[in-house]
Amino acid sequence: MRTLALAALAAVLIATPAFAQQGSDGLTGTRVRVTAPQFIPEPVTGTVTSYTQQGIVVADELTGDSILLPLRSVSRLDKFAGGSAASTAWYRGRVGAFIGAGLGLIAGPVLAKVVDREMGEMALIGGGAGLVSGFAVGAMVGAASPRERWTWTIQPWGYDPTLRPAAVPPVPPVPGVQPQVQVDPQPQSPPPSQPQPQTPPPSPPAVQP
Repeated sequence: MRTLALAALAAVLIATPAFAQQGSDGLTGTRVRVTAPQFIPEPVTGTVTSYTQQGIVVADELTGDSILLPLRSVSRLDKFAGGSAASTAWYRGRVGAFIGAGLGLIAGPVLAKVVDREMGEMALIGGGAGLVSGFAVGAMVGAASPRERWTWTIQPWGYDPTLRPAAVPPVPPVPGVQPQVQVDPQPQSPPPSQPQPQTPPPSPPAVQP
């Protein structure tokens, strides 16, 4: 019995790296929204560029920076599940129909006193009109601004709140540079002129007798 238990434990330990690698193949390239409060102040939305047992690398779609996070620092991981104008229009159309029908049921009896008709009849007319108009308005708003759908997982790798980023060593201060004292150039006096040697005038030519 003990031998079987040890064999099962060994099989689990051997299969764990393979399972992690298989998970890596399914997560790389996925658009996610990752929450790691000890490493990033706000959730980051981006694409997974690398996923290993050491950590996950997400390329922030706003800044383009690559952020490396240890797996156990992630407290929540949301995967993008798509978003289309049709699905958003249908969802917001139903919400608009519910609101419009409620307003119509309330406004119908009030209008019944004005037009001198039965309150029940006006309530049905108001509710139906509100239902149709609310659905139409909600569907148009939803089609114009499709919403994104996400699937989320809490603590996917076992969140450890004690993890902290590695401390960055302080940068030594730059030694101060002594200011150089500018010396005003002294005016230079022209060098004294050297006396030129005097050349005696040429003697007159001698007259032959």
